[in-house]
Amino acid sequence: MREQERAEFLGQIIDIFEDFLESKGIDLDNPEKAQSEGPAIIYGSDYGDLQESLEEMMAAWNILDRKEDLEVETTAGILRACRSTDPGQPGICVVLQPAGYDEEIDVSYVSVYEDPEYRTSDNERPVDVCIMTYADATSEDYTSKEIIRREDVIAGLGESENS
Repeated sequence: MREQERAEFLGQIIDIFEDFLESKGIDLDNPEKAQSEGPAIIYGSDYGDLQESLEEMMAAWNILDRKEDLEVETTAGILRACRSTDPGQPGICVVLQPAGYDEEIDVSYVSVYEDPEYRTSDNERPVDVCIMTYADATSEDYTSKEIIRREDVIAGLGESENS
């Protein structure tokens, strides 16, 4: 779905909510609306917040594609990189949708363990990058895990942490 169609689709859903609120005689208190003479009930940042929430929920349920997804068609199928939806483990998931199939499998996950609950050892810090690889497509558990230490990243830039 193109960006313009996506905005129109979400706008029509918000219109359904507006029609419902109007039928119940409900008006929302919003200082931004006071600056407008339009008939809209859901206005300004309220509209934007609702649109964003609907978009996130529909992406989580695979009704809409995630805006941030990057897809690359390969001979093996479609490789897709997408943003993690787990706030305690922000990162990027790479999945493969094999050619000719609708399902996809996890390939790898690159993350930073900001939430201590996700760390499996004292060696993992919230400033280090963790790469998990799923070499066994029949399992939901990763088969290998590498930690890239922040100091090594900084040194790779030709810098030191104190520069």
